[in-house]
Amino acid sequence: MHIEGSKQEKFKLIHSSKFKHTYLSFDLYLPYSLIDLSNALIMPYILGQYANKYPSKEKMRAKKDELYAPSLSCKTSLRRDLIVISIDYKFLNPKYVSGVSFKDHISFLIDCLFEPYLDDNILKEIILNYQASVKRQLDKPEVYAFDRMLELVGQDTYLAYRKLDRSKEVASLSVESFFIFYKKLLERAECYLAMIGEFDDDAFATFLKRLNLDKRTHYARDRNAYDLKDRGEVIEERELSQSTLLMYYEFPLVDDFLKRVTYMLADGLFGALPSSLLFDDIREKRGLCYSIYSNLNFNDAGLYVFSALSYKDKDEAIKAVKSDLEYLISSTYVREHLDVAKEYYRNLLLSSNDYASSILAFNLKNMFLKRDISYDEYIACIDKVDAEMVVQALNELQLKIIYVLKGSRDE
Repeated sequence: MHIEGSKQEKFKLIHSSKFKHTYLSFDLYLPYSLIDLSNALIMPYILGQYANKYPSKEKMRAKKDELYAPSLSCKTSLRRDLIVISIDYKFLNPKYVSGVSFKDHISFLIDCLFEPYLDDNILKEIILNYQASVKRQLDKPEVYAFDRMLELVGQDTYLAYRKLDRSKEVASLSVESFFIFYKKLLERAECYLAMIGEFDDDAFATFLKRLNLDKRTHYARDRNAYDLKDRGEVIEERELSQSTLLMYYEFPLVDDFLKRVTYMLADGLFGALPSSLLFDDIREKRGLCYSIYSNLNFNDAGLYVFSALSYKDKDEAIKAVKSDLEYLISSTYVREHLDVAKEYYRNLLLSSNDYASSILAFNLKNMFLKRDISYDEYIACIDKVDAEMVVQALNELQLKIIYVLKGSRDE
């Protein structure tokens, strides 16, 4: 049996002997309004860790050893108003081992996905592990600062949902509430799937049938602009030896792919490239910080500038960031450096084609965005962008907050 992608492009199967492993990735989406996020946050601690057939870590480990140590992982994230459960399964191609078939892997995946196991004792352990994980993350200044900045600038928007620490909500979960959530997730989630490697179509058809892709709902995307309020400059203090600066710029929501590529190149020239204007000017030339870079998030239509620095230099660094943005817009810098940025992103894209995980992520994003962009078309868009388009994109950036996390030991 040969399986083709569905008309709605809900799955993509790529037969390839390029990799020694076979890789399967799929994303499940549900609107934030339909489920409790706290239940979704403990998914990574359950999926692939406990199942009805393997209700203990010892039994799960033994089964994985029998299958030559496959990797089954899960993560929870947010895309505006949608909660995303991303699941990845990687296993050694059965032709390299004896006594294990592709069908065995599919059976194991079905057991883990459709029959997870959870009891009160396991849940207590998961809650403690979640709380410890969040604490470790928030102990990192850049993570805490970014989380706090989003909380401040994103009030009354989906940005506020991205608050990292939900320990109180998770602590109140029950086994019953989790399975109510999980049943809804399996039955109602929008789903996209991609696989690459060597596999048996007939065996995989069993898994596709269980997922029931064709009958799944497609949820409308909320494409309303956030219209964030200008929060000005906010300074807070924490027990740290250095300080952190974050500047959040909002731009219009972008659906057109060429415009997205334009913003990517603008971000690269500003602060994302290894040798960007922010890095060359503020760190290397002026010596105002230890590190500085910018980054884009198209889901939230935001560009943020991050810098680790001494508090005494923060005013000059803020002034320099604003000045560099104005310089990008008004000078010939973009025209003179755009080809370098294009070459960087072309090479990055081409090199990603050597990694199975990158290929799957590219196809999953295509399906989620209802687009059909090939690598060649992506490169053609990069080539098409000119300096005027980049300058126009930079002109659309609106600064919404300057957040400074002052280290109390930063003298």
